[in-house]
Amino acid sequence: MRDFAPEALGEQQVAALLPIWKNHVAVAAKVKKYPKGVGLLLEWVRAGVEYKLKKDVLNGLKQKLSEIERQKNEAALAIETAHNTLQELEKRIESYKADLVYAAKLSAVLATVTESRKKRRSSRQNSCRSTRCPSSTPLSPPIRTSRGTRLC
Repeated sequence: MRDFAPEALGEQQVAALLPIWKNHVAVAAKVKKYPKGVGLLLEWVRAGVEYKLKKDVLNGLKQKLSEIERQKNEAALAIETAHNTLQELEKRIESYKADLVYAAKLSAVLATVTESRKKRRSSRQNSCRSTRCPSSTPLSPPIRTSRGTRLC
């Protein structure tokens, strides 16, 4: 009995002792008519089988726990990667928004400059026509000075 180790019980031995473990109350009632040692032996076998079953369940749960922890770590890493990607995309969006604001301001400035140039050209053309400048004929090229300004 000293050499009995519940961990050493094989699957076949546990399967053979399982009915005794399940019905230990009924078996204990039948064993009462025998000497006390038989009852103690029955209790000892029941405890050994129960220990083996609980030890197997515990080992299975430990394996499941390590698998779940591994999956949790993988999921946490995936979440962290997705979070970093999201932050990078948000920075890009802010950059694009700033570029759009700059482009809109630049477009407004360009529109203003273009409009003012059109007004200046039309006022110059009107002034040339009113003074009847000889260079305002359709075939003559515009006259430019050394500073690049246009005369009639």
